[in-house]
Amino acid sequence: MITIEIDDHEIQAALRRLQRQIGDLTPAMQEIGEYLVQSTKDRFARAEDPEGNPWPALSPVTIERKGHDKPLVGESKRLSSEIFVRPDRDSVEVGSALEYAAVQQFGARKGEFGTDRHGRPIPWGDISKRPFIGLSNDDRAEILDIIEEYLARAIGG
Repeated sequence: MITIEIDDHEIQAALRRLQRQIGDLTPAMQEIGEYLVQSTKDRFARAEDPEGNPWPALSPVTIERKGHDKPLVGESKRLSSEIFVRPDRDSVEVGSALEYAAVQQFGARKGEFGTDRHGRPIPWGDISKRPFIGLSNDDRAEILDIIEEYLARAIGG
C-alpha cells in the first residue's frame, strides 16, 4: 500500500477547531471520505488528475492491445470502482488497495520491477504517471464546507 499525505494548512486548522468542539471526528471524516471517493471516481470519467490536467494519452501499442484509448480503464474497471474510505477519530484514508494503483499514480520506467521468467522487462515499456488520488481546489472547498457544517451543528448554529 502507498500513502500520499495531504498537508493542507487551512483544512487542518478547520479540523482542529472542529475537534475542539466535538472530539471524535469519525462522522465528519466519513463524510469527507465519501465525498473524496466520489470525486476520485469522477476523475476517471474526465480522464484528468486532481488539478484538472488531462492524463497522458495511451501509447498506440496499448490502444491496440486494449481496443480503446481511455487511460486507466481496463477490462475490469476495478481501479475506478474500488476506491476505499477508512475514517477514524482524526483522519481519513482514501485510496486503492490494488497492486497496480501506485504505478498508475506515480508512473514506472521500463524494467523498473525487474524481468519476467523469459527475461522481458517489467513493465515492458514506460508507464506515464496518471495521478487520480489527491485534492483539487473544488475538493478543498467542499471539505471546508463539510467541516463548517459540522462546526455550525456543534455550536448550535
